[in-house]
Parts: sequence; C-alpha cells; structure tokens
Amino acid sequence: MSCNMTCKAFCLTLALLMVALSPALALAEEKAAPPAAEMLLLYDQSNRSLETEDIERFCFMASAMGKRLAFGDVRDFQDSLALYDHVICYRLENVSEESLRAICDYQGELFIFGSAMMKRYLNATGRSELVLAESGFDRGVMEYAFSPSAAFETIIDAEDMILFRTESEGRGAITVNGQAYPFVSQVADARFTPVTSLSTELAQAAVLQELADWLWPYTDPAPDYHQYLVLDSVYPYMDAGILLDQINALIEEGLPFVLSVMPLYANTSYPAMTQLCQVLQYAQQNGGFVVMRAPLIQAVAPDMDEMYAVLTEGLAGYLNQDVYPLGIEVPMQWTYDEFFLTLMQRYRTVFVYDDGTDSGFALDAGRNRLCDNAHQLIMPVIGLDDTRASYLTCYSSAVYLDASQTSAEQIHQLAALMKGERVPFQNLWELNHAVWGDDLSLSYENGALRLNGETVAITYEPKPYDEEYDYQRDIIQRVTVSIQSQNKVLLAITAAVVVVFAMFMIYLRRFNKRSFFYPEKR
Repeated sequence: MSCNMTCKAFCLTLALLMVALSPALALAEEKAAPPAAEMLLLYDQSNRSLETEDIERFCFMASAMGKRLAFGDVRDFQDSLALYDHVICYRLENVSEESLRAICDYQGELFIFGSAMMKRYLNATGRSELVLAESGFDRGVMEYAFSPSAAFETIIDAEDMILFRTESEGRGAITVNGQAYPFVSQVADARFTPVTSLSTELAQAAVLQELADWLWPYTDPAPDYHQYLVLDSVYPYMDAGILLDQINALIEEGLPFVLSVMPLYANTSYPAMTQLCQVLQYAQQNGGFVVMRAPLIQAVAPDMDEMYAVLTEGLAGYLNQDVYPLGIEVPMQWTYDEFFLTLMQRYRTVFVYDDGTDSGFALDAGRNRLCDNAHQLIMPVIGLDDTRASYLTCYSSAVYLDASQTSAEQIHQLAALMKGERVPFQNLWELNHAVWGDDLSLSYENGALRLNGETVAITYEPKPYDEEYDYQRDIIQRVTVSIQSQNKVLLAITAAVVVVFAMFMIYLRRFNKRSFFYPEKR
C-alpha cells in the first residue's frame, strides 16, 4: 500500500514537472530550429559600423534570385550552422573567439565579406601563410565586367585591404594605391571579397552576380533570366492618344512590353474610360501584357476583408471592359509587411517597384518572407547607366517608364540603346499566370485565358467616341462643371487684359521718352 502511494506521488510530481517545463522546452526547441532557407547571413549586431540597409540589400538579392535567406546575429546561430548549405559572414572582423571557432568548424559553402575577418579565419584554421600583404588602405577604384561589352567602375569602400593567395578570381578588381586586388576570389575553402559596403549600385549588382554564381551547383553556366519593359502608372482618364503613341512605338521596336494600370473603381462607362480601355485592348492584341498597380493605402490599420474587396473591385472594372490584368505591381514596403504579403498571395505574378520611401525592413524579421509566397517575382533593375537597363541575367527584372512623362521618341531612343547592349527581353504571354479575387478567378495557362473557368478571347473592336454621352450629373455636379467652365473663360479674359495692359505700358514708356528726354545737342 505504501509503495503504491509512493509510486503515485512520484508519477504525479513528474507529470506536474513536465507540464511546468513544457513551455520552456517548446520555446527552446523553437529557438534552436532555424527557418528553412537556402542561405544564412551572419552579422555582428555589436558592430557599430554595421548598416541595416546593407542587410536589406542582401534580402533584396536573395528574393530576386528566388532564394530563402535567414539572417541574424552570429551568436544566435553558432550552434546551428550545420543546418545551412551556404553561409555568408558579413562584417565579422570583431567576432568572439567562440563564434569564430563555430565558423571554422563549418563544413558547408562559406562566403566572407571583409579582409579582417578573412585573415582571422585563416589564422584560426592554421593557414596564415595565405596572407601575403597588408596595405592599410580602405578605399579604391572598383572595376567589374558583366560581359565583354558591359564593364563599369566606381569608388568603393573596402576596409583593411589585404592581399591573399587565391585559387581562382572572378570578373572584377579593386585597385588601391596602384595595387590590384580581386573583387571576389577563392581563398582556401572560402569565397572572399574585401567589400564591406553595398552603398553603390555597382557593388550591389556585382555582389548579386557573384552570389548567383556561388549558389549555382553545376559547372555549366546558369540559365539567363529576362528583363521586362514596363510602361508604368497608366491612369484612368489619361490621354488615350498619348498612350497609343507610346504603345505603337513599342510595337514598332519589336519589344515585348507590360502596361501597369491603376485600379479602376467608378465611371467605367464614361467615353474617356472606354476609349482608354480600347487602347489597352489594342495593346493586349499586339503582345502587351497588363498588370494592375497596387492601390495607395492610407489607413494606419487596414482591414483584410476590405482590402480584398478593394482589389477585387479594381480588377473587375477592367474585366468588364475586356482588359485582363494578370498580375500586380506592388511597392517595396509590401514585401516586408505580413499583412501585405498575405494580400499578395492572390497573385502568382508580382512586379516590385521602389518608390524611394521607407520599406519598413527590420532586422528582427529574421528572413525574407517574400519567397514564402512562391511568386513569379520580377524585381526592379539595379541601373548602372543612363538607360536604367540591367546587365544582370541572374534574376528577372523590370525597367520602369513613367507613362505620364515618357514620349514615343524617348521610347525609340531607349530601345536602340537596349538592343545595342543585347539585353534579353521576354514576352510575359509565354508564361503562366493566375489572379484570384472575391468570387472571381482569372488565369492564363498554355495559351488559354480563362475567367471564372470559362475561356475568353482577347479581342479589340474600335468603337466611336460618344460625344453626346449622358453623364447623369445632379445639380451640384452641373454647377461645379459650369463654374469650372466659367473659370476657364475668366482666366482667358484676364490673360488678354494683362497682355493689352503690358502693350500700353510699353507704348507709354516710349512716348514719354520721345516727349521729355532730348539728346544732349538740343
């Protein structure tokens, strides 16, 4: 009896202990298990010179290549490095000995940024003889060639330039005080670059190209990705004639193109709107691909269902006019926000543009969640010259032209430059696409366009402009239109009066000069 009571008490105590410890164990397991990713980026959060913008640029690069990137302080990952096939060490020159030992024991693919960290790594692994010379310089001229006809140079920061014995070197070099250092090289078992800042566009483009080469597991060259020429911000009620001239210029140049249209919500039957949609129909029939630009969000805390409804309504306005937006164009800040990432799940094809505003990127995000959605992703180009075209073929990129500021002549000039550089373009009608909305679906697969499961044809039928259209305005709208018309008349009359007054002033000045001012001889 006593033994049974003792066993029961022991079991009860053990059960209570397990219940008490289970949250802590779960938390420890969650912290130990890293997110699934092809790459891990390590940085030193205690490094005061660390730039958050550079970590964000690494996220951009990974997303552009469709690779999942986990990132965090080196101390948080030193026990889990073996779970990643590719590890990037960025600005770890002052890393602790414990973390350095973990990196030295790592058996996967290693990419080290910064000469000081590379030297510490070689010394810690017993290969100090690979350190050849130290210059002490931290700035030089970077040269990089993406192809024989596309070579660029810029000034770049690269702290503590050190010359190492290399096994192979890449496409670029950094010249400091007359000494050339390879931009990227293979030193022992690690890929290495002396670069410590990605502030220049050339550095970003070159690092992106080198990362793509590093990640490619085969000996043959990686397949080329394409660029897409986007006529951006096509607004409802914009001059349909100007848009038609731009489209005809693109058709004449034989360039595949994309039209990014603003959402259409109201007055879809107005003649101006019908005429604009006819131009879009004409573009579709001649190889133009239409995507919808994301609406501007003013609410501090937008509601998900309301946003779904807004996106669906903006899409339906074009579908009713036989225009079929098969993707969405979103600002960069959408790619770092969980709310907007959820919204984007309704679109397979996603264009991303950089509007220059704060993206909302934060180091505590831990990874680039954009790749979780498995989009057909097209990122903005990293422009290196006046064409703003990209010389990178390792990711899909978009060249944006503002529809309100680009003339047909400028399109012809840009097309000539791009053709001269052999930029690879692709027609998006060669790919599959899908869009979902509230109670509607739009898809394009194997050459067939389907709306709600029913096959539809892309057609263009010219229609005359209805000059007698009944706008059904109420009294307030009529008064507003009348006042606007009167204002134009008043402005014209005022301008005429000003011109006449100026002419009289000029005449009176000359008359007074002849009448009251005489030559000295008189």
